[in-house]
Amino acid sequence: AGEPFRKNNLFIKETLIDEGVTLKRFRARAQGRAARINKRTSHITVVVATKEGAR
Repeated sequence: AGEPFRKNNLFIKETLIDEGVTLKRFRARAQGRAARINKRTSHITVVVATKEGAR
């Protein structure tokens, strides 16, 4: 990837969104109870390619 790319010749070829780690947290509730809060994350992958015949 030593050559520079022109913005006009690029396009998004593929996008992938996968489930990531879930962080488990607790929130205080009434009468000394606790409720679990799931903080979800995701992995985002974007594949960029050049148009055919473009330099």
